[in-house]
Amino acid sequence: MKNLYIIGNGFDIHHNMPTSYKAFYRWLHEKSYYHVLTLIEKIYGCADATWWNDFENSLGEMEMYDYAQNQTRENYPNFSSDEFRDADWYDAEYSAENEFDEMLRAVKGSFTEWIESLPPADEKMKIPIVKSDSYFITFNYTLTLEKLYRIPANQIWHIHGQVNGSDEYILGHGKSRSVLEKELLDKEPSSDPSSSPEEIEEFYRDNSDFIFDRVKDTVLQNVASIQKPVQDIIQVNAARFEALKDVEKIIIYGHSLCGIDMPYIERIINNLSNFEKVRWEITYYSEQDKTRIIDFIRKYAIPECNVEMKQWSELQNKDQLSLW
Repeated sequence: MKNLYIIGNGFDIHHNMPTSYKAFYRWLHEKSYYHVLTLIEKIYGCADATWWNDFENSLGEMEMYDYAQNQTRENYPNFSSDEFRDADWYDAEYSAENEFDEMLRAVKGSFTEWIESLPPADEKMKIPIVKSDSYFITFNYTLTLEKLYRIPANQIWHIHGQVNGSDEYILGHGKSRSVLEKELLDKEPSSDPSSSPEEIEEFYRDNSDFIFDRVKDTVLQNVASIQKPVQDIIQVNAARFEALKDVEKIIIYGHSLCGIDMPYIERIINNLSNFEKVRWEITYYSEQDKTRIIDFIRKYAIPECNVEMKQWSELQNKDQLSLW
């Protein structure tokens, strides 16, 4: 193949499809799915439009220490009660686990319903695309390439799943467990560095609690489980990435070139056999997009003479479309 297309969410948005996470937030309100918003707010402490606008990253932004404290406080057993049982030691832990499970089921269920309810792409927004000798990696779940552009399925890789596909949609934040663990540890109260060993021992005895510690571990484990498995996907699909090493042109439509999904693009760049000669075509909407593209070019030492930046309006030039 000669051409590699990398398709991001901006591609569907260009085709007048409401596929942004802000649109997902609006859809939840329109459907009156307030239970989803309530669960998010209870766990993350926020459920406004700003939080939802960066939905995947927001899943990794949580005040884990505060949440664990609240769960412990609300579910701490009454040891003096005649009704106390050994199982009560784990009430706070089970409460946090169940709340996370409920939230994830609600989010995934509504997300699936939303994706599968999206309107088709607007044919009037069609742009020129080279079908022959081309391969498409799309980060979108929709079938815009298949249905509007009639591109054969064997030329398309829906890297995170697709509408009506057999696999679950892949989404999540980009923080590793070690990063989350450090964030949780940074919230822990610390003793005075000048304290004596006896004072330090007393401090940790006063600030350590079996129930609280187990709740913190449960919260950490659950937030870590929502990490998008980018490295696993790269490893499992090593042969697919290897097959892209000889592409002559990379066309990026609608991808922000930052964030959780960048390791995929890094893997492609690092594997190119003729890096210095590969040509690039990258779309932008705004000046802010152009700045990100320039940062991307410089970060990966891509020869600037090989890069052509195009505004979406340029791609819809009538003369171009007449040749499509």
